[in-house]
Amino acid sequence: MMTNSLLMDIDYADLAWAGDGSREQLRMLWDRLAECGFAGAIQDCFFNGQALYQSSRFSWFSNPQRGPYPLLVRRLREFDPLAESIRLAQERGLECYPYVRLVDEAFSSPCHADELFVRNPRLWYQTRCGGYSLTGVPCFAYPEVRNLFLRRCEDLAELGAKGFFFGASRSHSGLFTPYIGHEGWDIWGFNPPITDEYQNRYGVDLRRVESVRRGTSDEPRLRGYRLLEYEGTQPVDESRFRAILGEGVDLFLRCIRARFPDFRILIELTTTAISPGSNFPHNLFTLDLKQLVRDGIIDEWYVPGNWKSPQEQRLEDLRLLHPFLHESTARLGAWINDIFILDGGVGSHASVEDVEAYLRRLAECPLDRAIVHEALFLLNHPQSATIWSMFKRFVPNPKDTIHARA
Repeated sequence: MMTNSLLMDIDYADLAWAGDGSREQLRMLWDRLAECGFAGAIQDCFFNGQALYQSSRFSWFSNPQRGPYPLLVRRLREFDPLAESIRLAQERGLECYPYVRLVDEAFSSPCHADELFVRNPRLWYQTRCGGYSLTGVPCFAYPEVRNLFLRRCEDLAELGAKGFFFGASRSHSGLFTPYIGHEGWDIWGFNPPITDEYQNRYGVDLRRVESVRRGTSDEPRLRGYRLLEYEGTQPVDESRFRAILGEGVDLFLRCIRARFPDFRILIELTTTAISPGSNFPHNLFTLDLKQLVRDGIIDEWYVPGNWKSPQEQRLEDLRLLHPFLHESTARLGAWINDIFILDGGVGSHASVEDVEAYLRRLAECPLDRAIVHEALFLLNHPQSATIWSMFKRFVPNPKDTIHARA
């Protein structure tokens, strides 16, 4: 049996796309989670800048790109899926946290985001020359960006949420931008507030560019992208630069804690660079997690990944890498991506043996929690009943793992 507890990722947009997203399906899912020992779930609350619940402040998802989501629009008119999940969780003594994506605002098009970004594309991450934007990744150095996400959290609290799960690494923007640098996402984030602050501190003007060269690369990980290479620029200290980028996010998290002192705050943030084309990009920014934990800002930190080769050993090493968490009440966990599938959800299912091996390995890890991605892939797995039974064997009673914020 695991010593850690599990949360399920309920991507409701996916559930209503390739499932049925009905009230009955949600009830069945929460019954399964309770029966199989899960501590609860996280559930998406915005998609392309529109609410996935019956918000009184923000527009509901309306399928603006005319994608394969007509059923999602219909379900939102029938009932409030997030309010329903919060209610179902409470009835079963489980946890339910709105999943607030901080770096995944627009799935495919700059026109399909909150009106704030449609009117002001400068609020996305920018390149050094200022000529390109990373659609979907907001720069939290801007007060209006922090205020938008704060208002969303206030709206979610009115819905009945008692905490938030903030996604700070997982982004689909890399799948849609044609531009990239030799190190992946290193060309992004050069917005004026960031470069001005960098120059104030270190005397280096990162926006000074003599010319831009657009090319291609033979490297397999960069194939299909257009490389942007800047000539005449001054070198950037990546650690200093990414730390300044993270200060806006740090300020936002502190505002959330001040506004909601009794809520649980969970965050997903990667610690290493991961290849372009993945849902887990190069570190867009860094946070002083030790200080955030020490100050009581965050309660749980999740490190994302598929946890397959060549990263396999990192799952066991996470606790050793971050010993300061032993001295706090904060939890350390892993986001377990694509545990039930092989190809991003298009159609190939992981074998039951592979899923069981995943669970056995997780059971041996000294982590407090894990988030399993995602509910739809389990529900659509041809051997889903067998896999649900596995969870019964591996997962502890959730009543032994749930605790309120002290």
